[in-house]
Amino acid sequence: MSWSGKALGIPDGDQQSYYALEKVWGPGSHGTGVNGITYVTYGAHHAVVGFNEGVQLADVRSYSPDLHQITLADIETVLGKPDTVSHSAGSVIYAYNRGQYRLLWVFSESGSTVNHVDVQWPKGMVAPMAAE
Repeated sequence: MSWSGKALGIPDGDQQSYYALEKVWGPGSHGTGVNGITYVTYGAHHAVVGFNEGVQLADVRSYSPDLHQITLADIETVLGKPDTVSHSAGSVIYAYNRGQYRLLWVFSESGSTVNHVDVQWPKGMVAPMAAE
């Protein structure tokens, strides 16, 4: 799923440009920007996408109900142990880094199944001016 930069429920071929995704799904609900990334919510698709100043998708989150059946044991059976485990705002985040992508499986601290999955393109999440 994430090793090619794709997230569950996001149409194929629309992984690079927010404009391409918007052509398929229409306009979403724009949220605020964080560190140079603008986030847009697609409630009907159970997704939040973040794009950088170049309008490249850099952060794609799926809240698909299908994910809520997946346990940490299921994930570790397929992917092995996570590269890192972190805690943030009541969540436990299991991160897997492969190539140019990072896959984050996010659980609530009190839950035993996935809350959402986040596919990130770390290179795209760096503000151009910050990289210089």
